[in-house]
Order: sequence, then C-alpha cells, then structure tokens
Amino acid sequence: MSAGGLDGLPREDISGKITPTFLMNLSSPDWKIRLESIDSVNKILEEANKHIQPTGTSMLIFSLGLPAELFGALRGRLYDSNKNLVMATLVVVGGVASAMGPMVEKSSKGILSNVLKCLSDNKKHMRECTINTLDSWVAAIHLNKMVPYVTVALADTKIGVEGRKDLFDWLTKQISGMSDSSEALHLLKPSTYSLTVYIISLSL
Repeated sequence: MSAGGLDGLPREDISGKITPTFLMNLSSPDWKIRLESIDSVNKILEEANKHIQPTGTSMLIFSLGLPAELFGALRGRLYDSNKNLVMATLVVVGGVASAMGPMVEKSSKGILSNVLKCLSDNKKHMRECTINTLDSWVAAIHLNKMVPYVTVALADTKIGVEGRKDLFDWLTKQISGMSDSSEALHLLKPSTYSLTVYIISLSL
C-alpha cells in the first residue's frame, strides 16, 4: 500500500511498473518506442494520483532507488536527437518532481544540470518547456536546493545569451516572490559571480 512522504501525503509504490525492460525501452534505437516509454511514465504517475514513493519494494529499485534508476534513464532522453522527445522528457522530469515532492532532491542524481542545458536550444518553445520544468521543481523543493545548479548554468556560455536570460528572469521572479528579504540575499550570495559573468556577456 502507499506510504507517506515528508509532506505527510500518502504515496504510491510504483516500483513494480519501472522494470528493467521499461528502463531499457527508454534508450531504444526506435524513437517510437522511446516516446511510448516516456508517455508511459506520465500514465504511471496519473495512475498513482501523482503521488509516488521515493523508493520501491522490488530488489532492483529498492537497492538503487526508484528515482535514481528512472532519472538515470530519462537523463539520456534530454539529449535525444528528436527534439519532440526532449520536450516530452522535460514534462516527465517535472511531473516526477511534483509527484515525489521534497524527496526528489536527494534522489535526482543531479539531473537538474542536464535540464538546464536544454536552455541552450535556440527554439523558444524548448526553453519554455525547460522553465516549466524548473517551476515544477521549485514547487517540490526549496529554491536554495536549486541555486547551485542555476549559478553554474548562468555562467555557462555554451547555454547562450537567450537561454541564460530566460534563466536569469526565472531566478529574479522566484527571488522577488520571497517574503523574507534576508533569505533572498542569502540565496543571491553564491550567485554573485555567475550573475556578474552573465551581465558582462550581455555587453560583449
């Protein structure tokens, strides 16, 4: 049966559905199978009422951690040659964060760094999908857990000016919405260097 998470809400064990075959299909050479597998994750989340446990009961999932296995498989799809699959994966990554809640931060294997790289795409729709994923994550975990990834991305010239501008605007929106100004200043401290690099790049 389901167990409670850190937020006290009952969460479903979906480990029986995330099988080795399922995970392998996410890396299938056939893009249709990859897409079908990505869509299947959404269906699994829906069936669990979008509340899932961070670990499962099967030996594979219990030993390695459900999100670790799932995020590991999804990570590759964020670099898929098929851009539609990348956007579908971004939706799933956001959905898993929403469904898992605060526990996702410890189990995500740093997938946020991979998500943020999607901001390098020159297509606005891709960048919007990325920002939507960040919205899902910040709703699940506190912004301070995301700042280390965000600061690196802001200083990453490979992401490009447009992508970093979108990220800067997103970060500004999140911080401006904080009621505690001291907390906002605390979050900005580790971002100072990255913000400086970003601002300088705009003038070049």
